[in-house]
Amino acid sequence: MCQRVLIAMGVTTHPKLLIIDEPTKAIDWVLRKSVVGMLERLNKEVGCTLLVITHDIPFAEQIADRVAVFYAGEIVEIGATQDVLDSPQHPYTQGLINSSPSKGFKIMKGHMPAFTSQFEGCRFFPRCSKATEECKKKPFICRRFQIGKRLDAVMLRAARCSMLNVSHVSKTFSSGFLGSRKTKAVNDVSFKVEKGSIFGLVGGSGSGKTTLSRIIMGLLYPDAGSVELDGRNLLLLSRKEWKTVRKDIQMVFQNPQKTFNPRFTVRQCCLEPLRLFSLCAPQDEEKTVCEMLDSVGVSHDQLDKYPHEISGGQAQRIAIARALVLQPKLIICDETTSMLDVSIQAQIIDLFRHINKERGTTLLFISHDLEVVKYLADSVGIMNKGRLVESGKTKDVFSNPVDAFTKELFSAL
Repeated sequence: MCQRVLIAMGVTTHPKLLIIDEPTKAIDWVLRKSVVGMLERLNKEVGCTLLVITHDIPFAEQIADRVAVFYAGEIVEIGATQDVLDSPQHPYTQGLINSSPSKGFKIMKGHMPAFTSQFEGCRFFPRCSKATEECKKKPFICRRFQIGKRLDAVMLRAARCSMLNVSHVSKTFSSGFLGSRKTKAVNDVSFKVEKGSIFGLVGGSGSGKTTLSRIIMGLLYPDAGSVELDGRNLLLLSRKEWKTVRKDIQMVFQNPQKTFNPRFTVRQCCLEPLRLFSLCAPQDEEKTVCEMLDSVGVSHDQLDKYPHEISGGQAQRIAIARALVLQPKLIICDETTSMLDVSIQAQIIDLFRHINKERGTTLLFISHDLEVVKYLADSVGIMNKGRLVESGKTKDVFSNPVDAFTKELFSAL
């Protein structure tokens, strides 16, 4: 709704050109479909020219007549949308499209260069498998002027039991005069997450996903129900007991840079939880942090940088490393890929699968991106207006949805 209101505010002065920055970011598929329809009507009926900035490739394909692909501050390919997306010429464009869910999240090697990097030739050269010596000297820019299995994410594990057991949890918020208006954010929600599995929690904006995650983390107290972690009821813990359990549940947020202390370097951000829980000797702290950064693909030259000096993808990797240093039993991922472009998104998703497979860490993956959840999760739960309306194995739910809301949600794919 906020996105629609902002677009409406933008057209009140009847502009000839409307610049829209990430209009589909952090909204669910049903709202995304309505925003697309609104922009199409705005363009066709009002005649307003749209400059849309996005990392959502399917959205660009649906809305744009022409598309330009940016990498490290320069356009590497430009042309008619279908020409560029159906037959990409630049290696970065090819990698970007292959990183999308429909292509199976194929990973591009390497990382985006630092903003301060100096270039003579193609900026994609260090990451390109097709690079030649000429690429060092001259940029490769593609201009076109003509108009014009699912991978199996289920891992078999024997004799698993529940890591997380959410049972009949409810939470109501009060607002208005003397709390007269009641909003049931979570309504009698129950589900289990098996040890070593990935559970995807899907729902529209305002469906109660984040409220539920805050209850699991112990940041909110429910009106009813219970939350058990590895057989221990978290709602019965004292404040002192919570301090010992806190390290077992970690959370990775949608915008990691807002969770870092801006006065801390990356080194200090990662050392803080180690020191807080006294998990290793002072002389081993640096080694532990470096090992965690290595495991998530972050180079050691990032250690002395501040949060504002690193990219969104690097910040998300560092946030994951900070969570991993505590060796948690459960990591809650709240919309962790919604603010990333598809190439970085694919790397982060591949990293989550690696963490799950190699470390056996249980993941609760909260998202409104159906394709990501379908690819990543072993089991899935669908939330609508505070209720869990459907849950089960990912393959079963996606192939044969039962609830009417689930069918509507999947129809937007």
